[in-house]
Amino acid sequence: MNTYLIVGTINYFKEKEVKKIIKDNPYITFDLECNTLEELITEASFSSMFDDKKYIIIKNAKFFYPSKKDNDTDKIKGEIELFNRYLVDENKKVYLIFMLMLKMFLAMEIMLAVQ
Repeated sequence: MNTYLIVGTINYFKEKEVKKIIKDNPYITFDLECNTLEELITEASFSSMFDDKKYIIIKNAKFFYPSKKDNDTDKIKGEIELFNRYLVDENKKVYLIFMLMLKMFLAMEIMLAVQ
């Protein structure tokens, strides 16, 4: 399993943990407020042409902690299902690193799929 969840309120400490994982390797950053989960899954499905490993840092993954104002529960459930399908058949050369700010309310559902 090459998926990491880094949770905290201070970016400095989260970024320090990310650096421990990626070391000096190149990485891609996805902000799921600007990119879709489908774009992330597509990117994660392909290996790097130039390196043995591919690192993707993901910010603002709202499906881990939807707010009460997120009315579209079907969309969030669809994102969880899409992510779970990726985890079942993940690309072993790709490392997904999620940087989370808030408590995770739906993470248990995803963690069950990981195990």
